[in-house]
Amino acid sequence: MITKIHRDPNDKDICLVIVISSDCEGGELCLMEPGLVLALRNGDAVVFPSCKISHFNQHYKGRRASLVLQSDRWLNGWLNDANGWDGNIHIRLCSSKEVGL
Repeated sequence: MITKIHRDPNDKDICLVIVISSDCEGGELCLMEPGLVLALRNGDAVVFPSCKISHFNQHYKGRRASLVLQSDRWLNGWLNDANGWDGNIHIRLCSSKEVGL
């Protein structure tokens, strides 16, 4: 699937894209502000600030997928009060100290 040009406003810092493709032509990742067109192949990865750089991927033929991992802007809310779930009787939350972090 191609994507429209966009930024990801709910990403906090970075986004990691890993390409999974067995037989594919096209599908380049385009990063607008730096003017980059990345022809990523199977197993390639790229890290960029998806909340600050407009991006999209081009049309492709064949089978292609990508694994996208991003930092979440709402993570600080989880660290502060579990995004409102802290104190809920149905969920047991543990602190980073309890799990050794």
